[in-house]
Amino acid sequence: MKTVVVVSPDKETRLAIAALLAGNGSQLFSATVVEAATGLEGITAVAAQAPVLCIVDERLSDRSGARWAEDLRTTARHIPILLLSSQGGPNSALPHAVRVVPKPLVADTFHAEVDRLLAEGTPVMTVHDEIEEGLRRLRADFIATLPARLKTVRESIEQALGGGGPPAAAVARNIVHQLRGTGSSFGLPELTDAAGRAEQKLREYEAHPSAPIWPELERALGEMDALCRREGVR
Repeated sequence: MKTVVVVSPDKETRLAIAALLAGNGSQLFSATVVEAATGLEGITAVAAQAPVLCIVDERLSDRSGARWAEDLRTTARHIPILLLSSQGGPNSALPHAVRVVPKPLVADTFHAEVDRLLAEGTPVMTVHDEIEEGLRRLRADFIATLPARLKTVRESIEQALGGGGPPAAAVARNIVHQLRGTGSSFGLPELTDAAGRAEQKLREYEAHPSAPIWPELERALGEMDALCRREGVR
């Protein structure tokens, strides 16, 4: 069974692509469509599914869609990539097996570009090590952002203590919630654990501003600081 990975933050766009792939005129009408909302989810899906085609929205929440497509092209040269762009753009300057289709999507144009990509063919190669290298680079990029994110968390907590209350603490909670999920994706259980405890304490504070959460919250943040130091980032 052929698989197509569709990477877009917009659910409606992903559904529209799935409908186009399943419709008349598509040579991939029987393919399984795997959806991803972020670049990280997309690279994970590509590694797991080995798709025949990857369709990438230019608007990704965690990085530029075009940059993500370039990185994937480097690490997984056997996978054709179709980049959805509101600007359109010429295909002649793009690497082999990467093409651009304009948004909003038009069925005939979409199918024509998919057919061209699949007809071009790509080298047959083993890509497991290359995908792993791509994941390592994404992990390193993520870890490099940790100190700045933790700084924002502390600033939001200071604002909460300085009179900002639960709304200021909610900013910190959203960040540690993201860290908890991404830590799990990148195999950082200590980050997942510490961020999860920090999120729980911040939720307690939002529900009960007088709750004695700060010592445990500071311990969790200290553990995340220690992780940054072990990983060589400050």
